Amino acid sequence: MKGFVMTMLLLSLIGGAAAAAGSQKTDRRQLRLVQKIYVAEVGTGEEGAKFREVLRQKLAKKGFKLAETEQAADGILSGTLALDKIESGTSVKSDVELKSPAGERLWGAHFSEKRVSTFSLAANTKPLSSLADKVVKALHGDWTEAKK
Repeated sequence: MKGFVMTMLLLSLIGGAAAAAGSQKTDRRQLRLVQKIYVAEVGTGEEGAKFREVLRQKLAKKGFKLAETEQAADGILSGTLALDKIESGTSVKSDVELKSPAGERLWGAHFSEKRVSTFSLAANTKPLSSLADKVVKALHGDWTEAKK
């Protein structure tokens, strides 16, 4: 009986993983349909607001149209921004995802900039700009691939 239960549990986990992998492919194909992006919250506080604005600028430069509301968007970009003190300064990290208006995850990834001086982060947006470059480059690359 114990073996049967373990086998059934394993089969359900494998089946769930296969279903998740299949839905990810469907979502990736939907990524190609995104033309207008609404940039929602990507962190809190002053740094989050700066990062959001820098992301908006970089997305526009890459050719994405920006929506002023979630309702007007094909995709909603949101995420987190974390600043962690490390020995040589500050590490800046972001987890970003793009969802459809219906809430389906279309794209997402983790990005980081390490060893950013705390003064540099407070004085200008260069570290956030560099992080935003990584986000937009990855999103645009995957979006371009999905269009093929």
